[in-house]
Amino acid sequence: MDLLGRGYRTREIARALNISERAITAHITKLMAIFGVPNRTGLIAAGMTSSSQARLATPDERELDRYEDAPFLVAVTIGPEHVFRFVNKMWERVMRLHSAKVVGRTVRKVFPDASPVTYAARQRAFRQGRPTTGNAWHFSWTTAAGTSREADFLYIYQPLRNPAGEVEGLLLIASEKPQKK
Repeated sequence: MDLLGRGYRTREIARALNISERAITAHITKLMAIFGVPNRTGLIAAGMTSSSQARLATPDERELDRYEDAPFLVAVTIGPEHVFRFVNKMWERVMRLHSAKVVGRTVRKVFPDASPVTYAARQRAFRQGRPTTGNAWHFSWTTAAGTSREADFLYIYQPLRNPAGEVEGLLLIASEKPQKK
């Protein structure tokens, strides 16, 4: 889970753990069933929130720092207005927005022309307290190495709960949709 959460691909996890890619695929499939998620993106979000849902929702928590350089998008919003509290570097590159222009502002103010479907998924996750997923995003961006990249993204909005169990915010994880071979 830790290697998956750092963005490692199946082949890279297999090399790091010195086991077969087939075994890694089987483990990932089993973990998705255990966590009740449909894909790796959901599994990353479940792994990030399963051990400390309340800590992740706390705005001054430094827990998210380890995802600053993750090769997938991470963002945290707080409250029913979805005020940004954290975005990682990958999110900044893909969205072409610096965190200083985003953190402290609502999703609606940052993205006034955003898809109503995507915003409805965000609202549903917050109100119902259940994750919502989708694969409707297509982006072009410049990588950290300076090359152009284009991909479709899978995303999940994972509710974050306060110590009383109430939904306090949302964790967004978005990762590139695997390309068919």
